[in-house]
Amino acid sequence: MGISISAKWTGCYAAVGLAVMLFTNWIQRYLEYKKDKKRHQQFFQILLKTMLLCILFFIIIPITIYCISYIPDQIFRNEPWSIANVWKQAQQMYFYHVNLNATHPYQSTWFQWVFDLRPMWYYVGTVDNVFHTISCFSNPLLTWAGVPAILYTTYYALFKKDTVAWYIVVGYFSGLLPWIIYVHRIVFAYHFYPTSLFTIIAIVYCIHHLKQRKYQFVVPVYLALYLGLFILFLPITTGFGTTIQFAKFSSMATRMVFRMKKYRKLLIDLSIILALTVLLMSPYLTKSFLAIEHDTFFHVSRIEQYARALQHGQVLPAIYPYENGGFGYGSPLFYSDIFLLLPAILHNLGLVLVDSYKLTVFLASFIFWNYNVHACK
Repeated sequence: MGISISAKWTGCYAAVGLAVMLFTNWIQRYLEYKKDKKRHQQFFQILLKTMLLCILFFIIIPITIYCISYIPDQIFRNEPWSIANVWKQAQQMYFYHVNLNATHPYQSTWFQWVFDLRPMWYYVGTVDNVFHTISCFSNPLLTWAGVPAILYTTYYALFKKDTVAWYIVVGYFSGLLPWIIYVHRIVFAYHFYPTSLFTIIAIVYCIHHLKQRKYQFVVPVYLALYLGLFILFLPITTGFGTTIQFAKFSSMATRMVFRMKKYRKLLIDLSIILALTVLLMSPYLTKSFLAIEHDTFFHVSRIEQYARALQHGQVLPAIYPYENGGFGYGSPLFYSDIFLLLPAILHNLGLVLVDSYKLTVFLASFIFWNYNVHACK
């Protein structure tokens, strides 16, 4: 921690997260002590020892490392190294950032970091028909998949009492909340990078849960798309020389990232509605069973029969011959099955029938809420 804070003060945010984890652990141990005092009779002795070790390793040693890190340099106004001058330098840096009143063309807000809406452009130029550009933004599949992943992980941390999810959520919000609550000066997209580490862990946590539900295809598909975007944006983010033709080819993708002002409000609305849909439907989606509702079995069977029809090359069937106990039924004559095409395809690819139905309900809810929100406007 001392090395981290010596490099950048935002390392202090990690200290807040560690403190939250520590105190919640102490509260849990205290509740265990209250339930069975005989079994945990050494609770206060262990607590005192832990407190002393925490003071040593999380306060004294980090402060010492921070002060020592100034030794190779002149401290404050070319004065020699001393603890007093280290303190003066720290004060000078703090008041500079607190009182900073400036603007920048590429300044952004925490909300734009989360959805990758405001990147930074450092350089662009052409030398001998070789295109060069250096920019700063996240892989879209990191940020856009990270939002529902964090919501899912938060749900498991708060309602399922999952310890791993709790640690991920604490790490994520301890890195993000200070920028929301405390920091009011101009900030930039790269300030989100420490928090993005926990975004990655949250995505891995969700993928682990998907694999437990036998969604093995999710991992290679996600990684392939992620790698494809990484390769596509690599010349744009690193300054590697590329051809004008490739620059024009990637202009559609770069336009999504750098020229989203026209569609930014719509994207924000869709992102908020998607997040709310995931959050509100989490109890329904995370259950391994299917809630029985009116006509549930009928609509589940429609997906299964449509999947069978696709196996026989029928994209728009009129009759399902295997439905209704083998007597057949012409449900496509009364209900449009085109909206069941995606869940039927996924079912043929190995997705469980119950989860294919849940996906249909989720998409219907998302589309319905989007329609109502924009119709009210």
